[in-house]
Amino acid sequence: MNRALAILVAVTWPLITAGSCATTREAPPVQVPIAVSCIPDELGPLPAGLETRESLARAPSDEELMKRLYADWKVRVARMLETEPVLAACR
Repeated sequence: MNRALAILVAVTWPLITAGSCATTREAPPVQVPIAVSCIPDELGPLPAGLETRESLARAPSDEELMKRLYADWKVRVARMLETEPVLAACR
């Protein structure tokens, strides 16, 4: 008798407790923020033709190396001046 009661309780208890968890209220709507890029499409990628380590290593002289570095630096600074206001607006 004791074993039958234990089995009955083991089978019916989850059904009784699961039924008490049911709710009749509607769940409130959940608003999930959607990530939107604040960087305009006109900005584009980095300019092509920037110097690489390999191209700098092939410079025929120190003078040519410095010219290439300076030209590359000017392009990068111009790009930085373009992107900084955009990034500041994103923050």
